[in-house]
Amino acid sequence: MALMDHTYVIPANQEEVGLPNIHLLDHNYVQQLPVVQIQAQQEDNGEEAQAQNQDQEAQNQEEEAQDQAEEAQDQDEEEEEAPAQNEDEEEEEAVPRTYRIIPGIRLNSKFYVDNFGYKYYQKKVLINRITLICELQKKVNRPICHGTASISRNEMDNHILIVNPHNREPEDIDLNVPFLRNALGERAVDRTITTPSIRGLYNSEIIRHPEAAIRYTFLQSQSRAKRMRQSRRPRLPQDMHDLSEMLRDPRNTNCASTFQIPSTAFFNQELIVNGVSVGIIFANISAIERYRVQLATVEMVGIDGTYKTLPQVPGDLRSFLTFQILYKSVAFPMVYVLLGSETEETYSALFAVIRNILPLNYDRIRFVTDYERALMNAV
Repeated sequence: MALMDHTYVIPANQEEVGLPNIHLLDHNYVQQLPVVQIQAQQEDNGEEAQAQNQDQEAQNQEEEAQDQAEEAQDQDEEEEEAPAQNEDEEEEEAVPRTYRIIPGIRLNSKFYVDNFGYKYYQKKVLINRITLICELQKKVNRPICHGTASISRNEMDNHILIVNPHNREPEDIDLNVPFLRNALGERAVDRTITTPSIRGLYNSEIIRHPEAAIRYTFLQSQSRAKRMRQSRRPRLPQDMHDLSEMLRDPRNTNCASTFQIPSTAFFNQELIVNGVSVGIIFANISAIERYRVQLATVEMVGIDGTYKTLPQVPGDLRSFLTFQILYKSVAFPMVYVLLGSETEETYSALFAVIRNILPLNYDRIRFVTDYERALMNAV
């Protein structure tokens, strides 16, 4: 573009505020900004770019709206599926899965309780499975429940399969009492227990089962222990020979054992005279062997028979005789005899057996007896 000069001049001969007469030079900058011509093609390109930007923004907005709609739809579907899934989980949890074996009232009996508290009894034993029925099917006066289940014969596998569901709610069962009751029953009939006192058994077991002690009292334990002991007692003997045979039976070892620790068997021998059983002799052989040295110093022996302290069965018993030693002014019974005869012959046979089992110095022994002629003659 062409630059234009200024249209004004300062006269050379005019004095300005004491300035020397100098020549002014023209400005070297333009008076106005240059005008740039924009071609039509450039204007079209700008409009197209702006339009493309607007289209892109609109497309982005549509995609965002579509994404938001899809997310909202997915969320609605998840919310709809969540209750159904929870219902399925509740249905799965509503089915019993495992069981426990609980001791029954009778010794060595048992019943089954699943993880929901339903109680079952055994109905049938198959090859690999055991069929169980609900407890109400055994109670005539209770509403019937058709619940049945099946378990494996392998007790290590505690999974239970419900065949027919129950039509009732489970009852409240105290699972602590059966274990205390079973422990007391086992110890009451255990032949190795050296403490026959039921009170002692109860006091020791409630320490192991403190929660059950609240609902299972000593009186209940006492009644149960007596019933179980009575049910396991051997039958009553018919005569002395039958009693002697029963005492030698291995099944009745607890009836012929001492209460020492460890327990030992009592010496018991049938006394037979002329082929007839006339008595049974008892002695603690382990105690005799332990005090053999002390027995050798004994100088006095007492023999006493009683008719009051005598079992009513068998009926052919007549007297109960004790053979006692006097050691340091104290009498110790060493041999016990149940007699069905009191003849001199019977006493002579008895003393022959006693001499074999009791190591006394019989040459210097003094015998003290009651006034019974047959006994005095036998001594």
